[in-house]
Amino acid sequence: ATTSSRVYASKYDDQCDVLVLGSGPAGCAIASLLGAKGDLDVVVASQNFEADWVPNYGVWKDEWGTVLERYRSFGVELDGGKY
Repeated sequence: ATTSSRVYASKYDDQCDVLVLGSGPAGCAIASLLGAKGDLDVVVASQNFEADWVPNYGVWKDEWGTVLERYRSFGVELDGGKY
């Protein structure tokens, strides 16, 4: 680990409610959903946390309603999510 990552990590305690391993699209999405209400302490751990992900994936129009409903069930309203 670099000095900067050690300093960054030392600012926080070592306990959390949920530890998500991996900061890819799926890991970030689940961490976002679990932490949306603010009642869970969610930590994302990844050695490539700063890596950019190319959005080369999508969702079919008929699947989008299910995506919106799933986010709503976690208390997250997606702005502009009309289909």
